Amino acid sequence: MVWNNLRQPEKALTASARALAIAQFVQEPRAIGLALLEVGEALRRLATSNDPLNTGESTEDIYREAADVLQQAYELFSDPESSVSNERIRRIEAALELGSLYRDWVAFIPSDGIPSDIWQQRQDNADYYLQEAIDLAHELNLAHMELDALVNMAWTYYHVGQWDKTESLLQKAEESLIPAEARLREGEIPPNPYDHPNFLFKQLSKIYSLKGANCWQTVPTGRRSLNRNTT
Repeated sequence: MVWNNLRQPEKALTASARALAIAQFVQEPRAIGLALLEVGEALRRLATSNDPLNTGESTEDIYREAADVLQQAYELFSDPESSVSNERIRRIEAALELGSLYRDWVAFIPSDGIPSDIWQQRQDNADYYLQEAIDLAHELNLAHMELDALVNMAWTYYHVGQWDKTESLLQKAEESLIPAEARLREGEIPPNPYDHPNFLFKQLSKIYSLKGANCWQTVPTGRRSLNRNTT
């Protein structure tokens, strides 16, 4: 988990694979599920920054491996027959990670040469798992996870060029999940970070970064060149 948070997927993969092996040896379902989540996240991040010369695998292959690992984690925490299916927070985490995987798969693998039905299925999968995370987090009143999933869904639509949908999701995230007093407001003193949970500011930074990128996509090409020449 530490290496994944530090964006060092190679080290994260080594450590989490070792944890998974131990968990499987002692047959501890919860530990297996948690390790699978970390392995899957490490593979997802590795694929995003992949150099085939270093890994010996194509980015497409790494995404497939990540999908298989994360699907195992998701099923472990969602299958009614599983002894850990009652850990609904872990199910949200698994859905979030699966949704993020399919989002990245659409974002970083060019659609050229990929059958349109496969491309669409990946987008649909991202939407499905992120929506499940949103719904379940809302049900459990876990605002930080709901907000995270909603922003990730907005990124999904951004990567497939649906600018209006991206903007509407960002608007929903800001207005429904971030208190007005935690936002920057014109003519008012900035919010005190000690008065609000850290995750609000983390997600606000993502929201406004994506809003800026999204707005840029709607600027006509001619105006983009003019703006660059006048700054």
